[in-house]
Amino acid sequence: MPYLTFPTKKDTATGLLAQQNGMLRAFFSSYVNQWVIVDGSTNFSPSIEIDGKTLQPCHITYLGETVWRNVDSGSGYQGIIFKSASGAWVYRPSESLPEEPSAYYDIVDEEWKGDAWWEQSTLPTMTATTCSLAPKGTYINDPPTAPTCAMVWPRWQRLGQQVSTAPYGEYLARDGVSGRTMRHVGAQYYTSDARTVTWTTDPAHYRRLVSTDGRSLRPIGSLWVCGDRYGATTWWEGEDAPSPDEKTTYAAKKMVDGVAVDDPDTLDLELSFKEFGPLARKAKVAMAEVALWR
Repeated sequence: MPYLTFPTKKDTATGLLAQQNGMLRAFFSSYVNQWVIVDGSTNFSPSIEIDGKTLQPCHITYLGETVWRNVDSGSGYQGIIFKSASGAWVYRPSESLPEEPSAYYDIVDEEWKGDAWWEQSTLPTMTATTCSLAPKGTYINDPPTAPTCAMVWPRWQRLGQQVSTAPYGEYLARDGVSGRTMRHVGAQYYTSDARTVTWTTDPAHYRRLVSTDGRSLRPIGSLWVCGDRYGATTWWEGEDAPSPDEKTTYAAKKMVDGVAVDDPDTLDLELSFKEFGPLARKAKVAMAEVALWR
């Protein structure tokens, strides 16, 4: 498992946050006094507001540091902040990938030539804290208005479940978030077979469910499959992923003369959402690269 880093925020309500490539992957909860693993599709990360753009941590890093990139795909994700080899944070408005800028001073023309970028020694770390960036490269020749950089920490309201299950559950964004505004924390728990069998998120693969009776439900191509597809015994398959919003049904199948057909002698597999909660199994992970923003 990749190392987790701790660059972001600590307060009495949330505790320590652990990130992986800028995406929140775990946090230490004072409610349950333990580390809580966040679903792999979840991102509670803050954003940087700059020059009319919203930048968020993306899947790439540069020199071991988080890369912040424009979330607007319509602009080709142009607008990126990264920590350069010089140690300064660089903002390149027209780039979508981290690349060291360069420029030189032409003593004949008496002007800077090469790349244009903005630079700052540190980034703001808390809401309402801003900083202005300094012009570099060809921006020095005729400096435009310096962009203001602000870190935005969105607020999330926990919904639905009882206080005793905190911090697990669904969270609704209350501000500062664009796109998908619902997130959840914790493993998903489902029941089947008249609620006698419990299914939960596989710790090794967040898109797979494992059951208390030893079965596994996993995506294969465009289908979700439980059992050995096209094998000698019955299996179950369906197009829909398990959902907390509604019951999902997977049809029982078997092979007859080399063709997959419905198995009328076996009940379909129906999964009903129960709750979000802790993972049933635990694994040791290496914790390293500890550094706090100050």
